[in-house]
Amino acid sequence: MRTLSREAAGGERTGGDRKAATELDRLLAGVDPGTATQLARAFTTFFLLANVAEQWHRAREESPRRRAPIRWASSSGGWSRRSAARR
Repeated sequence: MRTLSREAAGGERTGGDRKAATELDRLLAGVDPGTATQLARAFTTFFLLANVAEQWHRAREESPRRRAPIRWASSSGGWSRRSAARR
């Protein structure tokens, strides 16, 4: 079903594969409401997990770039003295 739905969609610019769309319609026409509910939940879970995986991957890629070394105030008070001078 997933393969057929991908082929039927085929990208919005191309209009998709009509044969795959027809086959998908035929398959879904014979599905009872209980099975249709299970299919909808399965696809929802699949896409939710795919999104979580993508977010996790992006966060892992970006985290080293976000982490900058922490600069503590020196013993001479350079950082704190500069901060106080800005006020």
